[in-house]
Amino acid sequence: MKLKHHLIYQIGAIFCLTSCGSDDALVEPSPVQPTWSSLWGYTFNQCGTDCHGPDLRDDTEGGPDMTTMSKAYQGMYNIAQSNYAIEVNNGCDSALLINPSQPNKSIAAAVIVADIFNNFEVSGCNPGYTNHIQYMAATPVNSTVQDAIVKWIKDGAQYN
Repeated sequence: MKLKHHLIYQIGAIFCLTSCGSDDALVEPSPVQPTWSSLWGYTFNQCGTDCHGPDLRDDTEGGPDMTTMSKAYQGMYNIAQSNYAIEVNNGCDSALLINPSQPNKSIAAAVIVADIFNNFEVSGCNPGYTNHIQYMAATPVNSTVQDAIVKWIKDGAQYN
């Protein structure tokens, strides 16, 4: 009787492995690309509304609304920090969150990429701290993603 049950379990396990799964489960995710849609999927969608968005004290309290890809882009592309009631006195009011073609002048890049933070080119601005998203993201922002962010901004930060 034990042998029969053991055999049934083995056959069930083999059946499940061959018919319940699919090849899709084994496919690696596509590598990050220097495009907004790719960066949204890898990084920016993890910002969530706990820190950014309309669920806070007012619509601008914590920076751009990060609830959707389009709202996040519209709230950062060529937008100065002064548009938000961010409660920091860091000298960055005129600095842009995403300064097209200039990652070294983009706050969004400086709070993620240490090299940009350390070489930020907006006089008198201290963008806060590096690895901003790392503290909240489920997936760390590795150097490949950081490089893609920098390249995307250098290439004009298009909505693509």
